[in-house]
Amino acid sequence: MSAFAVPLAGVLYGIAAFAVSIAVGNVSLRRARAKQTIDAYRIKLLCVTIGSAAIGSFAESRDLSLLQAVASALVVAALAGAICADRAAPGALVLYVCTVPVGFVIFSAALDSMWPAVFSALLAAVPFLLTALLVADRSASLLNAAVAAIAGASIGASSAFFVLCAASICALAFAKIGRHSLAKLRLAPYIAAFTLLGILLNMSILT
Repeated sequence: MSAFAVPLAGVLYGIAAFAVSIAVGNVSLRRARAKQTIDAYRIKLLCVTIGSAAIGSFAESRDLSLLQAVASALVVAALAGAICADRAAPGALVLYVCTVPVGFVIFSAALDSMWPAVFSALLAAVPFLLTALLVADRSASLLNAAVAAIAGASIGASSAFFVLCAASICALAFAKIGRHSLAKLRLAPYIAAFTLLGILLNMSILT
């Protein structure tokens, strides 16, 4: 392994996460009127960029295959975008950013005969897919399903279960603290954040 491979991978992952986060968060930033909203967005952008760079270095040190490296980069960038997006971001754009990596990850896992990853992705997404069938506005549930599928494929079903539990508790807590309506509760950013944290803590990354 080249001496520059690990830091270079970190830089590339960081750039990918930054670019996707800017793409899905740009609308939010333009529409934001409160300085607190803009500051919060910038803090999230900084955190996901640094975290993604660290994950990139970690992934390179694991000697992933080219297909696994591309899949993990797509996963990290999509999760970063899901974290930085808010209600002002176009739902279709956010869903596209998360759905494309899901398809690629499942495809690459199937090619490598990594069927547990495929099963974990489907298992984590099923509750949200069922919810989407029962509600009028399906975009939020479909986005939750896409991010949950990424969590299942990248960290495994058992770890994804704890991620979903932690994300749900944090989402409810912040909704109560901020006195936001539970009807508008957004779970995807919390699932994405805990999934990134799980990957960063070496739980797994498609290996």
